[in-house]
Amino acid sequence: MALKGVLRPGYIQIRVLDMDAAIKHYVHHVGLHEVSREADGRVYLRAWDEFDRHSVILRRADMPGMDYVGFKVASDADLDSFHHRIEEFGTKVQEVSAGEQPGVGRRLSFVVPTGHRIELFSEMALSDDGPMTHNPEIWRSEPHGMRVTRFDHCNLHGPNIDGVARFFTEVLDFSLTEAAETPDGIVAAFLSCSARYRADPSRHHTRPDDLFLRSIRQPQRSVLGRLYLLSG
Repeated sequence: MALKGVLRPGYIQIRVLDMDAAIKHYVHHVGLHEVSREADGRVYLRAWDEFDRHSVILRRADMPGMDYVGFKVASDADLDSFHHRIEEFGTKVQEVSAGEQPGVGRRLSFVVPTGHRIELFSEMALSDDGPMTHNPEIWRSEPHGMRVTRFDHCNLHGPNIDGVARFFTEVLDFSLTEAAETPDGIVAAFLSCSARYRADPSRHHTRPDDLFLRSIRQPQRSVLGRLYLLSG
């Protein structure tokens, strides 16, 4: 069966207060690889087992948090289809031109009911040092730090969880895999775009656009098997 629609989490852009300290944390301790430092000050990172060019973007700012999280879709035609569906839902869509992030094609950017900015994209350049596919070894070079394998999911806090669950399921075709519900409505929703990725858990919070954690998957099945990184 051909893949279509939203495939998986693709990237997350994080605001950091101290770029040097953030790079030391994510590269030396967490185990990500530095891909590039761009003229606008952003730093691009990836995990050793990811095929795409980057998955974590660091941006220096006065307030820590998340600028946006992007999900990869199967084709450019899917971008056009989702553009129409998102606008039909009543949500404004911004087109981001190809090249705004190095190696990334055009993107759709929009704000969901919790106040978080979400993006969709279909094209990203492959990493020069990604996993081998022909007579592959386990890795090109032995992983370092916590040896994380990929950007896996993030946990977003904000108001109107019912609204964001409806948006992701009805507009983006996510599955609602788990939910905590009270007489006043859903207060926590776990949403997945595939059998492999449980992406974008959302929990009720009075402050919109709040990032509680982002998770980067680690291979060992241990107490650190799912690594939670607090935002600030």
